[in-house]
Amino acid sequence: MKNRIIPLFDSPDFKQAVILDGVNYVLRIQWNTRCSFWTMSIFDGNETIVRAGIKLVPMYPLRAQYNDPRLPPGEFVLVDTSQSANQEIGRHDFGTGRNVELWYVGVTE
Repeated sequence: MKNRIIPLFDSPDFKQAVILDGVNYVLRIQWNTRCSFWTMSIFDGNETIVRAGIKLVPMYPLRAQYNDPRLPPGEFVLVDTSQSANQEIGRHDFGTGRNVELWYVGVTE
């Protein structure tokens, strides 16, 4: 399996193009101010929505609950590398020098 860390930015709403298991995708990460949590939406390479509003929960398989062949075949996991007991991820926990990372565990070598 090929693991990959997807960069996260200290911005309340950002998009980035990524290649996962050889396929182009666009990820949109957004902070929900009203409810105080992060979500991720996955688009195909043409920016057609595949899945919207996946809540980013630490140490939880984010893709497993969705059976959609258009999604990347691997798994996304939000990891707090500080190993803090606090399972809440705040608005300013992403970005350079922070302890929260988005990992993609791929299925191809």
